[in-house]
Order: sequence, then structure tokens, then C-alpha cells
Amino acid sequence: MTLSKKIPYQINQPTMTNLIKPHVRAQIERIRIATLNPMAVWDDKKIKAVFIRTFRAIGVDENKKFIFVKSYKEYFSARDSALDSALDSALDSALDSALENSAQHTEITKKFYGNLSELTELGVGIYAVLTDSVIIAPCPQMQVDAKLRAHSLTGKAIEWSDGEGYYFIHGVRFDESLFKLFMDNQIPAKQILLHKNQDQKRAMVLAMGLKRIMEELSPRVVAQQVDSCGNNMRLLTIDDSDETIVIYEAVAPAKNERIFLRVPPTFAKDRTPQEAKIWTFAPMWEKYQKTGKQPIFAEEA
Repeated sequence: MTLSKKIPYQINQPTMTNLIKPHVRAQIERIRIATLNPMAVWDDKKIKAVFIRTFRAIGVDENKKFIFVKSYKEYFSARDSALDSALDSALDSALDSALENSAQHTEITKKFYGNLSELTELGVGIYAVLTDSVIIAPCPQMQVDAKLRAHSLTGKAIEWSDGEGYYFIHGVRFDESLFKLFMDNQIPAKQILLHKNQDQKRAMVLAMGLKRIMEELSPRVVAQQVDSCGNNMRLLTIDDSDETIVIYEAVAPAKNERIFLRVPPTFAKDRTPQEAKIWTFAPMWEKYQKTGKQPIFAEEA
């Protein structure tokens, strides 16, 4: 299940680190992230006024050049250039001068971020305060899956107003060429299972669906049982990939539909479909491992 609506994108530090050049990563702690308000209206003059008011509140020189860019790519390009001539931010200078007095340090920090919280309502996504300039970029839009991971099967999951963006499938980033090959059904199931990037492979398997993979490949049946409702349960393996993939196939009682769930590779030996069913319910599996007693499922009661 995926959600098609677009929501404001808030980049966390690990995600941001993956998107930028290595030599810029050391400066990440100086970059502040804000979440876009869906009703926000971008206004250069209002954004500039918020910064000036904040600078005055903490005693920082307000005579700076304001650089407004359209995307994060432009943002980092502008910031990279600025860092060559000014690695220290004005905020850092103000904080450094107050380090001898921890109370003053706390007060300056509180004033700075308290005032700049208004930027959330103005659609600012990221900014950097440098000695002579302020670089500001808007928030992009983001499409997500049911687990709120960046995800789109139709185009860029993260995209700025100028078209700059990134492709993600279930939270995993893809370059444009691989994404389009996958979406155009140009990558067969076997090749997906042989894909070296494990994160991308899992994302493609999830997006493609185990049912379709089962149809394209001919899995080997290693065990089968009949459940309490008279439906067949099977353990299937696909061995012609980098790793043995074991699938638990059964009928979901609530929907009366066949389901295909991946279980640990060790289930290919000395495990039954019933045990695979138990494994899909973590608390039951933990208890079963301790006691060896088969749990009773709701449909069996």
C-alpha cells in the first residue's frame, strides 16, 4: 500500500549526508532544517525580515547578502563557493564569544532558533548563515509509502519547484537510469534477485511483489502442510541468486487471498510451513522457541 499524496519533506541528518558531496558533510551541523507548512506562501521580503530581526536580537551584523536559490543542488553549490572564503558562520562567532558564560550561550541559542521558527510558516527548507551572506532554499515536495518513506513509482519522490529531485522506492534512492529500467519492466525478476545493492534489491522486490516474482521464476517446494482451515501452506525457495530466498505461501483467512511472505533462509532446512506462520508473529515465535508449544491462532479457536 502506498500513499499518492505529496507532503512537505523534512530531511534528517543521515538522509542529507547521503545526498551531498563528502567534503560538504563536515558542515552539516551548521545547516538547520525546517518543515514546510502546506499553506505557506514564499515571500523573500518576509523571510529576509525574520533573519534581520533575529540578527538584531542576538547582536549579529545584519548587513549580509541574501541568496535565494530554487533547489538543494543550487543551495550546496552556493554554499560550497561561500565556504571557500568563509568557513565560520556568524552564529558560530556569536556563540563562541559567549562560551565563557553558559547562561548567555543558552540564551543566544534560544533567541536564534526561537525567532527562526517562523521560517517554517514561510516554506524555508534549509539555510546557512555565513559571515557575509545567508543562503536560503525552499522545501521540496515528497511522496511517501504507507511507512512514510520517500517513495514513488511514477517519478521523483522528492522534487523541488525547478524540477531538481531524487528517485526513491520504499525509502531507497535510485539513479534515474535504474529507476526507469525498473518501471519500464526491463529488469527481469532473476536479475533483480542478483542485484548487488541489497537495499535496492529489497526495494524492487517489495515494489514488484513476491507474487509476480513467483510467477516469473519457478521456485522449488521444500515443505508443505494443510492449515486448520484446509488451505495449503508451502515453503518455497529460489536458489539461483546471491542468497537463498525462502518464501512462506499461504492463504490469509481474513481476506481469503494467497500471501507470499519472506522468511529467514534457515527455514529452507528443518522448518515447517506452520513454523514459518508462527515466525511472522514475533511474540508467538519468541514464546514458541522457549516452550516448543504450538500457539493457537484466532481462526483456529
